Amino acid sequence: MMWAKQKSSGFTLVELLIVIVIIAILAAIAIVSYNGITERAQAVKAATAVDAYIKLFNMYKLDHGVYPSSGAGGYDCLGEASHYPAADGFPAGQCDTSEDARVSDELNNRLSAYTSPLPDPSIPALNDPHSAYNVRGIMLFSFGDAVLFFYTLKGDVPCPRGNKDSSAPGYTQCTVDPAQY
Repeated sequence: MMWAKQKSSGFTLVELLIVIVIIAILAAIAIVSYNGITERAQAVKAATAVDAYIKLFNMYKLDHGVYPSSGAGGYDCLGEASHYPAADGFPAGQCDTSEDARVSDELNNRLSAYTSPLPDPSIPALNDPHSAYNVRGIMLFSFGDAVLFFYTLKGDVPCPRGNKDSSAPGYTQCTVDPAQY
């Protein structure tokens, strides 16, 4: 009587490679989707903060006839110092390393009459290793009776509020004129 040789059970090398390739493709799709989701979430957070500050600035203008101005240098970080901790190469209370924009207690005192605490304008820091352009949060620039808000988003994305001021690989700068809202 002849005994049949039993076939060993298990996966072949080809079957294992196919499974590994499928898992790698699914992981790549998940990573790309996650990056898109975080960029959109950052844009929504920026839009929400800009909307809140537009309302605050317009309420101030209704009461005083002009927008609240920024500090002596013309640039201020919107929000409170706690919104800008020392991190990512930035000193505490600072939102732009090249312009030396800082949180203005004077501006915050004017705006806190309309809401307290002030809305959180923090947006993840953009540190561009190829330039001195390093920013985080929303910045106020005032000149005369006019004011503009500036913020920067990671990625080449549309501005949810305001106009796309400039774009470079890795980031988009947006400008908002509160008088247009």
